[in-house]
Amino acid sequence: MAGACPRCGARTAMRLAPGEACPSCASAEAWDRYGKRRLILDHPAIEESERRRGRDSGGAGGPGRRIRGHLPTAVAAALAVAALFPCVRLLSAWPLAPLESLRREWISEAKTACVAGSLALAAALTAMLLLRRGRLFRSLPLVAGNLLAVVTGTGALVVGLVFWIGAGSLQGWQFDRMTPLDIVQTPLARAAMDATAVILAPDEEGDMRGLAIGAGTVIGRGAGRAWVLTNSHVAIPYRPAGAFRDAGSAHPVWVYLSDGRNAEGRVRWAGEPPLDVALVSTEIDGAPAPVPVAPDAGSLEVGAGVFFVPNPFRDGWRLHRGHVLERDPHGTPAGDFSLVFTDLPLQRGDSGSGLFDTTGHLVGINTWQVLRMDGRTAAVPRGISLPSNVLREIMDLIRDDALGDLDSNR
Repeated sequence: MAGACPRCGARTAMRLAPGEACPSCASAEAWDRYGKRRLILDHPAIEESERRRGRDSGGAGGPGRRIRGHLPTAVAAALAVAALFPCVRLLSAWPLAPLESLRREWISEAKTACVAGSLALAAALTAMLLLRRGRLFRSLPLVAGNLLAVVTGTGALVVGLVFWIGAGSLQGWQFDRMTPLDIVQTPLARAAMDATAVILAPDEEGDMRGLAIGAGTVIGRGAGRAWVLTNSHVAIPYRPAGAFRDAGSAHPVWVYLSDGRNAEGRVRWAGEPPLDVALVSTEIDGAPAPVPVAPDAGSLEVGAGVFFVPNPFRDGWRLHRGHVLERDPHGTPAGDFSLVFTDLPLQRGDSGSGLFDTTGHLVGINTWQVLRMDGRTAAVPRGISLPSNVLREIMDLIRDDALGDLDSNR
């Protein structure tokens, strides 16, 4: 440690033993004491000084001390390298899989990154402290190595915490699987719940880290296959609004049925813009019974009663009832349709869910939620649904039991 000379009071960067004078005072004293004497080289003293300096600096005179001086830095570097592996895994693309499995793997890798990053950071800081106490602090490679370990450990800790918190909260979703459908409802409401599905879609690169969650409705089944109707922005979320969504080039999705079974799904058909409709198929035997689809929602007038099943991954199984607020004529290149405005409380993840009338027929597809000008939810919920008559092509295939023909038309 640097200290003040007990004789002249000057501070020096050298470590002084108790009572030891600074080099200037010691030199002046030596000149006063030995100025008139002959210079005599004290070889034993010189050799002892060299040995002591070698031990202090970790030189050739002290190989064990050199190893001990480098060991903390080596440990910090090894831990930093180990912390990189879970980070690379977390930041790499994740393939399509059940949400429960993805969440479990994300949390496991995130915990590993946090632990390894914390250990690397602690080891690097400890090594820096030990270097500071010795002359090895002047070694640029050792200092640089420890600083790199500090940066790596901090980065691994941050990445691990971000994924750990994100996976733990599921981005606001309460469940990562279908909950048992054990609530008592009327037969029509129960049929709508049985036909409800949840759809998970990856991002444009097929990476499930940026997954989108939406809903759908089973409208057909047969030959070990279930057909689920949803929005095209749910099944193909990486295409901008209004852009053409090509079902043939769409990434696979993951489909959950109401009974808890889940499997990979394929986008078989997507409506031409601006019709936000898509049809997904999944290979599952004994799918829930499909709901009847109203061929035309033109008779759905203002004040008519409607209901829908919100995404069960949010709060479990629920059912919301409401009324039609207005019908808004909407001209599109695919035809003229009258959008359905309701007072149903649509939320994030409810896109693609079915809109049902009081007879249990599917009369629309919930697509948007009306927001205030500042982007917040309006005080009175206003959901927008596409009427069922946008499904003319699909309805013809349902009537002819020919949904499977979509595969040959791709």
